Amino acid sequence: MHPPAHLPRCLLTLEREIETSVSSHPNRRHSRSSIAHEGPETTLLDQNRSGTPSIYGEGRVWPFVLVGTHPYPSALRQIVNEDGSDGTVRVPAANLNTLGVTLDFTAGGQAPAVTPWAQRYGGTFPLAVLPNRTHSSIIDPQGGDVALETPAQKQQFQDLLMRALSCNTQQEYEAIAKDWYQISEQTVDSADPLRHQYMQINECVDDDEGNAVNDYFLEFSGPSNDPSDVSTIYFHRSVLEDVHTNTLAATMRCLYADRSHLPPGYDHILSMSLSANPPGTNVRYFSSTQVGARGEFKLHDEAVVQNRWLKRNTTHYMHIIIPRSPLSQVLTVSSYPVG
Repeated sequence: MHPPAHLPRCLLTLEREIETSVSSHPNRRHSRSSIAHEGPETTLLDQNRSGTPSIYGEGRVWPFVLVGTHPYPSALRQIVNEDGSDGTVRVPAANLNTLGVTLDFTAGGQAPAVTPWAQRYGGTFPLAVLPNRTHSSIIDPQGGDVALETPAQKQQFQDLLMRALSCNTQQEYEAIAKDWYQISEQTVDSADPLRHQYMQINECVDDDEGNAVNDYFLEFSGPSNDPSDVSTIYFHRSVLEDVHTNTLAATMRCLYADRSHLPPGYDHILSMSLSANPPGTNVRYFSSTQVGARGEFKLHDEAVVQNRWLKRNTTHYMHIIIPRSPLSQVLTVSSYPVG
């Protein structure tokens, strides 16, 4: 069997793992804090809207992503298992369909200026989330973990591979993306923790002078007209499963949330507030006169199409800029003794 002639430009991504690196570039605001500029995501998002051409699309590269959501079954490898992953890679980390936004609170007030990051490829990359594949059986289809699957599921995996390798038109590529989306949706089962849908947010916070803000607190809540704290408590206890702080740059954090844990009837409004510990005795963030001042942002509103920012099985990047506010005594004048 001869491979398709276009195979060199058809990138079949079985799985991938993104590591966020930290740059020592002196322009910290546009280098270190530009999360999507530091690694493989460079070609997916354009934070500064520079208009750099995409390497993806017709006549270029067509990526296809197949990822499992089943943990490792063997004894020792079970210690690395995590819901929403294949034992090694989280589904949102494997997905090439990423989003980014800059929230700039320096204009004043609690609400930020919102700047979505441009996507260098305007379409949708095919992503198939398979319920009975581990990381091992994705990269080694003949390995022992394949025993978890039925003959029909094994055949489906082979069909997905062959369809990806046989794709030779942009129209077919877009059709595969739609079909694989339905496969991923069929994997979801809210009653089975192994088949929940997850999303993650990689975020960092800088002040308006480009300095990293390491000591801050994010709080998530439901509708603003909710008089109780029930939605806030529920989200932090049952939906937000993990917060990882970058050990080299504490301003960078990865939030991992179980979308399937949102309760039935939840109106899908998620707000976020941020407060930060003052960097010194004479400087505060957000307000020089108010202790504990904070910024707020409606992160997601299902009822408003343009405000549906959070997506299932997706990694989101967020760069937050907050204002430094000096107190009145930050500069003082005193008499100098003469003689």
